[in-house]
Amino acid sequence: MDGEPIRKSTHNTRYPNLIRVEESVMTVRFIAFTARRDIKVDGWESLKGKQYRIDYQNGSEYMRERASHYTSPSKLQPLYNMNQGMQQMVSNRADIFIWDEIDMRARLNASKFRDMIFNAGVVGGSKINLHSFFLLFPCQNSLLLG
Repeated sequence: MDGEPIRKSTHNTRYPNLIRVEESVMTVRFIAFTARRDIKVDGWESLKGKQYRIDYQNGSEYMRERASHYTSPSKLQPLYNMNQGMQQMVSNRADIFIWDEIDMRARLNASKFRDMIFNAGVVGGSKINLHSFFLLFPCQNSLLLG
């Protein structure tokens, strides 16, 4: 057995060989964080036409798909962790960092950047349910089945 621990509920649309566990593992809301007080975000649409440099969580299919609809791909950069995102903003290498609200607030509150980075607003209009997915491999050896 193999699988994906936390993915958006439609993940198996793209990967039909995965089976979704119906019970949601967690619910998240994505927030735009910034070191610039002049930036206000009210949904994805509010990013359209802006030339913001936007960093987001690497590996997040949802973030990449949504953000690329509202800004130039040359303005998007995936990052591997929240510390990178915070450092990018305070160093003026990114205008916005999009991450899930719960994790980012906890990390931000415990960091040296807590007074330098602000919530610019919600990018996704609603909370997103995340699910686990699993893949059953076909068994080639009947002895394994007991």
